[in-house]
Amino acid sequence: MPAGHGLRSRTRDLFSRPFRKKGYIPLTTYLRNYKIGEYVDIKVNGAVHKGMPHKFYHGRTGRVWNVTKRAIGVEVNKQVGNRIIRKRIHVRVEHVLPSRCQEEFQLRKIRNDELKAEAKARGEKISTKRQPEGPKPGFMVEGATMETVTPIPYDVVNDLKGVALFLSNGLRLGDSNKNSSGGLIWSTAKEKTDLVRKPDSDVDPAAGVVEDRDDIDGGFSSLDGMLRWAIGNSDPEKLKETAQDVQRMSSDERQMEIKELMEKLKTPSDAQLMQIAMDDLNNSSLTLEDRQRALHELLILVEPIDNANDLNNLGGLAVVIRELDHPEPEIRKLSACVIGKASQNNPTIQRQVLEFGTLRKLMKMVISSCVEEAIKALYAISALTRNNFPGQHLFYAEAGDLMLQSVVDLMASSDLDLQEKALLAVKSLLHLKTTEALVFQDFCGLDMLLDRMRQQLRDLMQDEFRKDYAVDVESLRTEVELIYHRKLGKAFAGDGQIHSSGISAMSAAKMRPKPPLLSGPTAFCRSLLLLFFFLSFYIFLLASPIRSGSILQKTAAPFITPLRLEIPRGGAPNGSSITAPRFVYPDAHNSSSAFGYSNIFLHHPNPYNPKLGNYFSEHMFKLSLLRSSLLTLNTQEAHLFFMPFSINSLRNDPRVRNASSISTFVTEYTERISREFRFWNASLGADHFYVHCHSVGREAASKHSALHNNAIQVTCSSSYFQRLYIAHKDVGLPQVWPRPPMEALTPPTERHRLVFFTGRTKNSWIRQEVMSIWGNDTAMGIFSGRSSYPYEEGFKRSRYCLHIKGYEVNTAKISDAIHYGCIPVIISNYYDLPFANILNWSRFSVIVSHREIKSLKKILLAIPRETYMTMYENLSQVRRHFVWHQIPAGYDSFHMTAYQLWLRRGVHRLQK
Repeated sequence: MPAGHGLRSRTRDLFSRPFRKKGYIPLTTYLRNYKIGEYVDIKVNGAVHKGMPHKFYHGRTGRVWNVTKRAIGVEVNKQVGNRIIRKRIHVRVEHVLPSRCQEEFQLRKIRNDELKAEAKARGEKISTKRQPEGPKPGFMVEGATMETVTPIPYDVVNDLKGVALFLSNGLRLGDSNKNSSGGLIWSTAKEKTDLVRKPDSDVDPAAGVVEDRDDIDGGFSSLDGMLRWAIGNSDPEKLKETAQDVQRMSSDERQMEIKELMEKLKTPSDAQLMQIAMDDLNNSSLTLEDRQRALHELLILVEPIDNANDLNNLGGLAVVIRELDHPEPEIRKLSACVIGKASQNNPTIQRQVLEFGTLRKLMKMVISSCVEEAIKALYAISALTRNNFPGQHLFYAEAGDLMLQSVVDLMASSDLDLQEKALLAVKSLLHLKTTEALVFQDFCGLDMLLDRMRQQLRDLMQDEFRKDYAVDVESLRTEVELIYHRKLGKAFAGDGQIHSSGISAMSAAKMRPKPPLLSGPTAFCRSLLLLFFFLSFYIFLLASPIRSGSILQKTAAPFITPLRLEIPRGGAPNGSSITAPRFVYPDAHNSSSAFGYSNIFLHHPNPYNPKLGNYFSEHMFKLSLLRSSLLTLNTQEAHLFFMPFSINSLRNDPRVRNASSISTFVTEYTERISREFRFWNASLGADHFYVHCHSVGREAASKHSALHNNAIQVTCSSSYFQRLYIAHKDVGLPQVWPRPPMEALTPPTERHRLVFFTGRTKNSWIRQEVMSIWGNDTAMGIFSGRSSYPYEEGFKRSRYCLHIKGYEVNTAKISDAIHYGCIPVIISNYYDLPFANILNWSRFSVIVSHREIKSLKKILLAIPRETYMTMYENLSQVRRHFVWHQIPAGYDSFHMTAYQLWLRRGVHRLQK
């Protein structure tokens, strides 16, 4: 007989706790009150083995039938065959949570009772039945004009201006010339402008000579460009004399000079970087932009605790705290961020910052008219007082309870976004399981404020464009009001304030006088609650989505350009300046591979075969790499290593075919190269990458942990939802079909159809929903299967083309739309778009959520003509990035993908 399995078998992943939730169990878990008849959710906590229910009950909802000292009796329905059995089990409190299954019903019941009471007072009869929700109104997303961001040149290159670099035949380097800022770290704003825009004084502008970008002083895009500039700007006679001097030098002298040069090129330590930033902040003549850059540098450096302590030892805390009095809000905001980052979970820094009297300055910043400044000040206050008893007492001594009232007053703001966040913060505080009446005295004015909010939201519901948002906020307001009245009733019931005379809890709250300031344990308890409030308020302000038209959105400066990174002529994406050579394992060149699967590793003999279809990009990348200048046979120069197996070829090989066999094949191949070559073990695969466009490829690395955790996956199925796809590590590959060379686009005046889409609907419920809603709309050409006119004509004659998720998030339709000049409308959640860290997709496409399908037509018709023309022009510029060539060309799909790999090249192999 086979071996049996225990009750806890195969539950490692099922009972695992979420990311960053694996610490101690929160105290509120043991402070919750459960009553018989309430609904609870059974969610097993893998850290507590006692009282752990069977895995069958994990995720079930039941009713409480018994409450003991440490456990809850839960009645759960269990289906056995055609019967439903009510199982009664006891579960420890760590494994249950209050269920919210009846929350919507209770809120709706209370709301209906209020509506009926109001209608009865008016002498009317109303219906409180739920009505189907109509489509939401569309809104415009407009951005700034197109501009190009120039990256800052490498500072090492700036320090080597005027240095003559020579070949390895013995030429000697001259003295380096530091930049005018005197540091090895960053250039000032004026120096960057001079480096990029200042032409060479020897070039006559009237002659019409255009310099190459590498010839500009300091604007080098690679070390090769710097070498050419150094040789071209050197005197041949002096070079000859220097070469003769070097030839007369001994080997020891040469090694000593090389060692001195390497010392000059050595990267400064974090302490030196912080000292340079402090010197810049102490410089009163420093420009505002350079002062911001110095604070940004400190913000990055002080995150490790050791660096924060070094900043204190260097006297940098006093320098940063002094910037809190700067007249510019941006400087004060960055200074508060640095203080908060350095103080969190660091008692030494917390104590030192509090001794400087920083808390009083930060509390003044909270009431600033600048919303972002107030947010950062709240963050710094929470970091200073978290797990810091002296800081909490000082916070209360500085009238922290009064600040709480000012934060609650944000609910009276005319901005719906701020109202929503303040309501969420109050709700999080009210959910704390405590019945101390003094806590709720701080909210004595909350009932009146909620009443005013109700009237204000009713007025906003008359506005067609703000109605839906106002309804959402009103629902949240009603929920907060319900919780507040219930909690306040409990508090006064515990203090004996509810009498038989019929005075309600609300009335008692208004009549009760406010107690004086307290000290000792009571003040400490209230301080803790205030801290919880500030932490939740800060988290909601930063983490919750920003609604259109909110104050935070209006005050935020635009930081996204049509091209997120500059792609200069002669720059990185065209391949000539990418300093990350690739080494391809020999299987890609050897037709008699010892592994016995040469067809899997060799490039496809005819990648333009129409039968390849969706897998064209997978084969073209390998062919382009083998024919590009990025290939190297010198393994010491290689920054990345290409594993040349083809998932599409494996899928068509009769010896492999299925997904399990493919993952076994890839695992064996990885183990083979780790045995025969030393490169894999040097980095555990972190500098290796493989390419695939087949959906089976997403599980190819599932049986080799180092392969799917460390190696770079270049895939067309770049979905956040995929189990083995890691966005910051892996690279999205555009899925492109073989298409004819690019032609002139059809002008917008000849595009008479609004929308075009054709494709199968059986493999996607989203496509089925789009078809059911818009399939019969004559203005929108949406077809299930083949269209009534040629496929290409649909793209050429339409203004917008839909990219809808099918079996995978990716399809070739998005590349086809770009190829024919049709604005892509992307309806595919969790899709990590190709080249997303290079191209700004919002400037040449429309991204729609699944929930907005009913409003699709309204959204597209609301886009102004000027915005559409701007998107059309942007689309014509990015077309060349979605094209493959047999011989790689500048800015094509190969070089754009290679550029993304180049951005992930910073891996150092271990030395034996």
